[in-house]
Amino acid sequence: MKHLFKTAAVTVAAIILTACSVNANQGEGDNPADTTQVAAEQNAPVEPIFTEEGVSPVVLGANVKDLPEAVDGLYARKEYVKLNDEGSDEEIGLLEVEGWYFYDKDNNLMFTAEENEGTIYRVIVHSPNIKTAQGIHVGIKRSEALAIKGTKLIEPSSEADYEIYSLEYGKISMDLDFENNNEIIDMSVADWSIVEQ
Repeated sequence: MKHLFKTAAVTVAAIILTACSVNANQGEGDNPADTTQVAAEQNAPVEPIFTEEGVSPVVLGANVKDLPEAVDGLYARKEYVKLNDEGSDEEIGLLEVEGWYFYDKDNNLMFTAEENEGTIYRVIVHSPNIKTAQGIHVGIKRSEALAIKGTKLIEPSSEADYEIYSLEYGKISMDLDFENNNEIIDMSVADWSIVEQ
């Protein structure tokens, strides 16, 4: 009789342990609802971040031949614009940029990239949808950018033909609007050593 009670107790303990194990595993993603949620989070669009290297995969030192034709959430198409004697067809502010133009699905210009023999040496952001990790982007006021620790105001050179101020955050340079120097109109990073090679 003692033996029968021991066997029954062991069996009940095994059932309880198995039930606990199944419940614990469901918390680790075996539950179909959990799996769906994880998959949805992994496929969520990634907000593009502008760094001192550029906007991945369009970064300083990258070869334009290695860039994909489109990157979901960043650009839908790219095209090369060549300068002629009168400047490029696309003039952005004071910039006449010969190089690669990257557009979103609605044909808005996101950013441009200049290259030397296929190697990217400068990336210029024109869209307010691309931000730095600190939240700096095209369209914000100078005062907002300067409120972010590490941002510096750069006064124009005395040799400049026009009085345009700019901002810097690390290696990121930001041009201000031409009328009152109050709003960021583009952000750029460059590695001029690539041009000098």
